[in-house]
Amino acid sequence: MSNSSVVNVEVATKVSKYDKFVLEEELKNFLNNISPAQLQNRENLFINISGQDESLYSLVSSIYLEKATGAQWDFESQKPEFYFFKPSRREAEIESFEDGGGDSEEVPASNHWILPSMEFLTLWENLVYEDGLKEKILKFTESAIVFAKHNVNHNIISCNRIILLHGPPGTGKTSLCKAIAQKLSIRLNSV
Repeated sequence: MSNSSVVNVEVATKVSKYDKFVLEEELKNFLNNISPAQLQNRENLFINISGQDESLYSLVSSIYLEKATGAQWDFESQKPEFYFFKPSRREAEIESFEDGGGDSEEVPASNHWILPSMEFLTLWENLVYEDGLKEKILKFTESAIVFAKHNVNHNIISCNRIILLHGPPGTGKTSLCKAIAQKLSIRLNSV
């Protein structure tokens, strides 16, 4: 789970098998060599590894760094929280149904992705909302999942389990849902 004093480091790996502890040490060294100018006035940073570090490049395709709003970037005093995942390269599968007319035309009903997906890799950081909104929604959904995982009695601890997103078309409701699903698949199922 995310913590306000921790720098979250989401690492997209190229391979399924690796020594996690060795990779974490290499990543810590890599993070300590990031220039402060790259991090200045940023809450997050997406780093494509290609051409930057040959030893990491064979194992890692990208790194996404994220800190709490208002916190400082400090890899020495703050313990990075690593989330390793291997993104799926499969495209969305389209489920369809027949329209019921006489010509038996199929109409797309839904799209299904295997998460985490390469298609949504940079979606979270590209969404722009008011300060802290994405983090609040992510924390809410993480909490709801933790409550469900621990079979919390809803008669004892009351928690609203519904988020209603409303607004005109094109305001990012579906993109936010895709980004949250991607983020949760990374954070809660880190390999």
